[in-house]
Amino acid sequence: MITTQARDMSDDKWKSVAKYEDHLKKGINPKKWDGKSTDWKALRDDTLNSPKVSEIPFSNIYYLFDEDNAVLSIEAFERRGNLYFECAYPEKIIIENTLKSFYDGVYKIMGERNKDEAFFSTYNERQYQTIIESGTEVFEELVYSRLLKTDIDFSNLQAIIDSNKIAQSYESKLFHNIPEELYDRFVNYMNEVIIDSNFFHPKKRVINEYTMSDLLERVKDIKEDRFPYYMYMLFENNNIAGHCSVFVNMTDNKHWIDHIGAGYTSAGRKYRGNNLAKYLKAKMYLKIQEDFPDFQYIMTDTFPWNKYMYRINEQMGFAPFMKEYNFRFTKEHLEKI
Repeated sequence: MITTQARDMSDDKWKSVAKYEDHLKKGINPKKWDGKSTDWKALRDDTLNSPKVSEIPFSNIYYLFDEDNAVLSIEAFERRGNLYFECAYPEKIIIENTLKSFYDGVYKIMGERNKDEAFFSTYNERQYQTIIESGTEVFEELVYSRLLKTDIDFSNLQAIIDSNKIAQSYESKLFHNIPEELYDRFVNYMNEVIIDSNFFHPKKRVINEYTMSDLLERVKDIKEDRFPYYMYMLFENNNIAGHCSVFVNMTDNKHWIDHIGAGYTSAGRKYRGNNLAKYLKAKMYLKIQEDFPDFQYIMTDTFPWNKYMYRINEQMGFAPFMKEYNFRFTKEHLEKI
């Protein structure tokens, strides 16, 4: 197998990738296959001009070739100093040769980026079951939960708000991005939240500082996202006491509230124990109901070790429906496979 960067591929290899993309569509989403072959030139130009390939921090797409046939694609990117991978392939299950090719590609890219470890996340059961069986370390398990609007008691949400006198004593503000005047405070707040949450992590991650660059990247993503962004913040004077943010996803004329990605709920260190997270969630859902009354459900993702937020989601009626596994690759492990 030969691993090639997207930006280094010949026209013949792009033609092979276009056939691979068609095979991928038919193999994974046959109901969405429209029978139209992929235009290899358009695919090449879109890929090379996409932010994932053309911008810093590092991100690139690699393809694995068996002779002249593309058989596997790997997206590699760095966020906050860590190297991450995503993988796509047309088979319904990962066969041994495909998994070995993926591992070889990961090992090669780790060497290029001078990384001793890297991470791969997937909620695709056909991927994670095979990788678990290969002995790769499960670093984190993430649970996706959903709350149907038909199961929401909006009077109970209002009661949560009305009963929390401490939260009501703070100033509440609604934003549709993170205001520039809050940048310094928000960076300090996020570092506090990330450091404290790591206390409950069973493997005690190496914490990379949340920087102004991370915040600016997040602000840029929010601005470029096509969906509305809502963020409530609670303030005690100039201190951020807590915040809750969501996107209102409007796909195929269906509205749903998305906590995943830039969505986040937390409370500042000195303000915990006052049910601020539950208060903010209740306030957010009532606001979304007011602005988007036809939304259908709310989706969130939570690490089970984050026991306080996990319990809040359970109390509010969220039901698990999917898992995601985050695997950690090390050079030592990959060399043994």
